[in-house]
Amino acid sequence: MLLPWKGQAQTDYAAGTRVGNSTGFSMRYFKDEDMVIEGLLTFRHGGIQVTGIWERYRPLFNIPGGDITIYYGLGGHIGINRWAGFFGNTDLARNKYYIPSIGVDGMLSFNYELSNIPLSLSLDYKPYAGLFEPNFLAIHGGDMAVAIRYHFNLPYKPF
Repeated sequence: MLLPWKGQAQTDYAAGTRVGNSTGFSMRYFKDEDMVIEGLLTFRHGGIQVTGIWERYRPLFNIPGGDITIYYGLGGHIGINRWAGFFGNTDLARNKYYIPSIGVDGMLSFNYELSNIPLSLSLDYKPYAGLFEPNFLAIHGGDMAVAIRYHFNLPYKPF
């Protein structure tokens, strides 16, 4: 059941797509007035990642037609990547291997939340560190993406 749009603060969920270094799908659950749990299903390095991030959000300022809000938080990911070579082994570089990945993720997101329709647009910056990368541990300074999300309510809250 979808309820009428009354502003982002009164919605329980936002779901949409993101396009960037890691392209895929995003789902946000608004747990409290300033807490969000975000889940991502993304595709990068020829593989798939599932990411969960616990975020806080704060309004920055109002502009005509909506609000600018900042989201920031930490979480983690698990998935499988496809790499050429592993641990610097040049013999493996001729072939591509699927390698598990697990790691820690950050999130900094600037959102433009429209006031007249239940949509938001965002610019996401998601640095992450992963184990089992080609050199075992890798720190990635920037996973940039643009996202569009639809805000809605359901008749229940999971927790």
